[in-house]
Amino acid sequence: MNKAKTTPQSELSKVPSELKGANLSQILQHSADALNALEMGTTLTESFVNLPKELRSAVQSFTFTTLRHKARLLHVIYEFINKEPEIEVENLLLVAASVLLPDSPNQYNSHTLVNEAVNAATLSTKTQFAKGMINAVMRRCVENPQLFIGPVNDDVPYYQQWWIKRLKRAYPKDWRSILETNLHEPGFYLRVNTSKITKQEYQDLLQIESIETVDIPIEFLKLAPEAIRLAHSTPVQQLPGYDLGYFSIQDLGAQFSAHLLPLKPEQKVLDACCAPGGKTTHLLELNNIHLNSLELDPSRLTRVQENLNRLGLSSNLIEGDACDLSTWWNGEGFDAVLADVPCSASGIVRRHPDILELRRDEDFQQLSITQKKILGNLWTVLKPGGFLLYVTCSIFPDEGENQLQWLMKKFDDAIRIDCLGQLLPNQWHDGFFYGLLQKK
Repeated sequence: MNKAKTTPQSELSKVPSELKGANLSQILQHSADALNALEMGTTLTESFVNLPKELRSAVQSFTFTTLRHKARLLHVIYEFINKEPEIEVENLLLVAASVLLPDSPNQYNSHTLVNEAVNAATLSTKTQFAKGMINAVMRRCVENPQLFIGPVNDDVPYYQQWWIKRLKRAYPKDWRSILETNLHEPGFYLRVNTSKITKQEYQDLLQIESIETVDIPIEFLKLAPEAIRLAHSTPVQQLPGYDLGYFSIQDLGAQFSAHLLPLKPEQKVLDACCAPGGKTTHLLELNNIHLNSLELDPSRLTRVQENLNRLGLSSNLIEGDACDLSTWWNGEGFDAVLADVPCSASGIVRRHPDILELRRDEDFQQLSITQKKILGNLWTVLKPGGFLLYVTCSIFPDEGENQLQWLMKKFDDAIRIDCLGQLLPNQWHDGFFYGLLQKK
């Protein structure tokens, strides 16, 4: 708890400079609104689009922090609530209470926080009736900072139980560490476009701008030599060379893929389910290949083209369904295939904390069917001797190892090549599965 002297309502004691001056009651209300919309299936990304520009980064920080720590925050506020409130009231309390987390990036003076939480309640007809209760609960939260600290086990009953059951079943020894990892912000990584500038040259540009970086362990740099980790999250427009295509934003683990798929110059390569284009552009930065990029959603394909344009790269973009060869394949085989298939995204929960709110346990059955369809089709279009790299940003075996085993049983010409396998999220990278096969 911040015991500093009471300050004006707009002053933040420990938040990025671009958030200072933002009205706290508006931030709280917009953040709660985003959580309310999430209950109806609207992603945070969709909610943020319509926000006033001056509040957007603040609201994102508040909502992300709230969702990452939602189990703990529910645990705390229900210490002081006897009856379950309306969801709009609950979400406003969660957002306001998130400020009191010891490692929250959004720490205000506690007196200001309580006042502005009450003011935020008056901004909506769905919460204004509960301002007295909000005032009381927030004061109790301020008076009991010890409740915001505790082992993961204390919060388990407040997590979505399908998620806990799946984690325990898949990782009986590691499930707690996965929960703990998801409480922390992910690293902020750049991928230098070495077709335009060397990594050392770009590091020199960062040093000139006094932008701090963090050393990456050598075992990861071997897999992602173009990676740079920044010490702090920074708007891309404030980084040198963005418009010149000197870099992309991409998680360290995602940068492994372009180095794991064996390629030769002039080969015909397919990147399936390619949007938003991170792996497509990385393949082109490293290799002189004829790349075809397949995507079902035309709007997402447009984003791929925008990324290609910014980086000065070119790929043959194909609008088509990887589940249905008749929508795009002309019968000509590919020398290599990158199969980054749709999945639960369970490996990137800390980066996209709304995933657990949008995903349901029953989704996995349909995802498994879709993954099998795509894998079978992509194996069909692969030439003999060619390589297929299977990638998901999932941590669950039924979307990774089990699918690779299925493909090898279905096709007797599949040879498994040593690869990374399952990667769990840690302080350096998100969770991914990497499996490599060669066609006899």
